[in-house]
Amino acid sequence: MSSNPANDVIEAFITEARESYREHRWRKSAMTSASAVQAAKLTKDPFMILRALYFHRRALWMMADFGAALVLDTESLGVAEQYADSDRLGGRSGAWYIAQARANWIQDILAQTSDPEKLRQLLE
Repeated sequence: MSSNPANDVIEAFITEARESYREHRWRKSAMTSASAVQAAKLTKDPFMILRALYFHRRALWMMADFGAALVLDTESLGVAEQYADSDRLGGRSGAWYIAQARANWIQDILAQTSDPEKLRQLLE
C-alpha cells in the first residue's frame, strides 16, 4: 500500500477493472473503472486520472461503445495538455498512457467512419 489512501482506493478500482476485463466481463470492468475515474478526478492526480481513463475506455471499446471511448480518449488528451509541464504526469508511464490515448483516438474515429475523406476532415 502507498502512503496515499486515495491512490490505494483508485488502484483497487483499477485492479478490479483489469481483472474483470481479463475475464471478459466488460460491463463490470466499465463500471469499476468509471468509479476509478471519479475517484482519480477528486484527487486531481493527472497520472491516476490517465490510468483510470485508459481502463474505462478499453472496457467501453469492448462493449462497442466507440463514441464513449472517443470521449474518454479526448479527455485523456486534455489531461495531458493541462498538465504538460508538470512532473505529476508520471514520467515514462504517463507518456505511455498519453500515446495510447492518441492512437486510440484515431482508432475510435475509424470505428465510426470508414470514409477516409471524413477522417481527414476531422483531423484537420
